[in-house]
Amino acid sequence: MKLLLITNLYPPQELGGYGRSMADFAWGLRELGHTVKVICSNASYLDPQNNSTNDSIQRNLLLKGSFKDGVTHISNLLERRRIDEHNNQVLKFTLENENWDGVLIGNIDLIEHEILKTLTITNLPVIHHIGFITPPFDSIYVPSEKNYKIVSASKAVRESLVAAGFARNDSNVIYPGARVELFGESVTGRKLPNPPDGSSSRPLCIAFAGLLMETKGLHVLAEAIVKLHYKGISSRTLIAGGTFQKGYQQDLEYFLDQHNLKDSVTFTGRLDRSQLARFFRLSHVFVFPSIFPEAFGIVQAEAMASGLTLISSGVGGSKELVEHGVNGLLFNNQDSDDLCDKLHTLSMQPDLIKKFGEKGEQFAREKFSTMTSAKKLENLFRE
Repeated sequence: MKLLLITNLYPPQELGGYGRSMADFAWGLRELGHTVKVICSNASYLDPQNNSTNDSIQRNLLLKGSFKDGVTHISNLLERRRIDEHNNQVLKFTLENENWDGVLIGNIDLIEHEILKTLTITNLPVIHHIGFITPPFDSIYVPSEKNYKIVSASKAVRESLVAAGFARNDSNVIYPGARVELFGESVTGRKLPNPPDGSSSRPLCIAFAGLLMETKGLHVLAEAIVKLHYKGISSRTLIAGGTFQKGYQQDLEYFLDQHNLKDSVTFTGRLDRSQLARFFRLSHVFVFPSIFPEAFGIVQAEAMASGLTLISSGVGGSKELVEHGVNGLLFNNQDSDDLCDKLHTLSMQPDLIKKFGEKGEQFAREKFSTMTSAKKLENLFRE
């Protein structure tokens, strides 16, 4: 099949897991023998090294705003209409001048629903993979054409879309998945740290990866680390991720410094996937403290595939990766006392780290691989 993938941001111009998942879907579909062409925007400010040149990627859609230092929107109606006209012309030209077998839509925030009519009137199968809990636009704009199909990134996303009148109860769920084959000891050649005992020589090694912004809950982890310190447990924390909220990292560093813990926490900045694979193997535990309901949480699957024990707030679809007490632990959302207790338990019972890590890795590799998801997409297009 020859497929057209349309999304707002595409690696290396991306902010979080969802942009990466679209690239992974494209990779998986190509591995299955299909041709995939990508049309997206050119958000060059997200690619300072200018690595975005690729013949299969056409970066000429325009956004009605910017993702630089947060999200801003263009309010001028004439400018927004001009952008809609441009985007529809780009898509119409592409659709009319090449033969296609289907269209896959990813995140269209700042592109918006105005492009959907151009896509659905082609009678091509159009699969819209929605990877956020909040519906991307008002349900009145959902196309009624039978060739348009909504697919949710998790059961939690589907429940939210159904409640908003956006999707049906029987609509498909396809997890974003993770490139699990790129993670773990066999890839990095690194063993996990020696089991912790809470001492300064064998601290509990903790990892976090995600955008540095309040809704990701990193401050909850910082509070838990401080409370763990006052319980006499030593820890070492590595934090990977780019800044998305001005002043947030500085506030965290100040808070940690006030409790003499700044030296035990390292901010690495944004890491690419190969760096992230090595990063994970430096820790025992991965903490996913998100506050706002997540659609899925790809980084959880990547950490699990790396053999780390997952402790998650379980908000939204992120809970669908964790079976509490079997392959990881859940803690009460925004409750740093509960998170501290879970970290304390693991530092005192390192056998649980081994147990959860092994179970979690097996679970991630069996259920959340990109290829599994790509095959499901392939089946939907064939149907």
